[in-house]
Amino acid sequence: MKKLKIVALFSGGASSLKYLYENDPNCGHHYEFVCGISNKRETKGEKFCIEKDIPFIEFNTKKFCVERKYLGKLRKMPKELREDYYFELLNLISPFAPDIILLSGFMLEIVFPLLGYCPIINVHPADMRIKDAMGKTKYVGDDAVTLAINAGEKYTASTIHVVEEELDNGRIICVSDPLPVELNIFPWEHQEKMKMLCDGPAYRRALEMIYSKEFIF
Repeated sequence: MKKLKIVALFSGGASSLKYLYENDPNCGHHYEFVCGISNKRETKGEKFCIEKDIPFIEFNTKKFCVERKYLGKLRKMPKELREDYYFELLNLISPFAPDIILLSGFMLEIVFPLLGYCPIINVHPADMRIKDAMGKTKYVGDDAVTLAINAGEKYTASTIHVVEEELDNGRIICVSDPLPVELNIFPWEHQEKMKMLCDGPAYRRALEMIYSKEFIF
């Protein structure tokens, strides 16, 4: 079977990309990172890609917005501007012909036209099997770990899921082993532990499931 070609998108340290490259023996055999793309400047993820000879591109979201006279918050980018950004990003990605786009701490909502181009997978720092009264993922968004700890959860877990239109509600590929919540730990400290103990191992399992066709998009 041919290797899966993966493009990784990130906004910071790209901890999952780093974990997979350094800890998964299947990296380079069952799959390979054909490009790393950051939407911020001078990230740790950029440094890692350059050190490991992974092709790297910076496509700075803030710079893109300023050039188009939008000075508001990136989270509140107008729909048309956001789609324009992804049209240009897709033009950078498509020459690599990826089988999968992998998000490694990419802090921008994915929309058309990138959404729908090829399968996109993400790690969410919560067990997405836990649902609210409406049957939706209970702990969503950037503050999922804080929400879970404040709700009294004794364990957290990371979920690898398919990115779909509804935030943090895509199809689940796999869930990591649980990580106990230590007494009086800050949520950000707990989430840092999750990156190595939950996020990375879950991504490793998910990619093997995809490669072996145990999971079909």
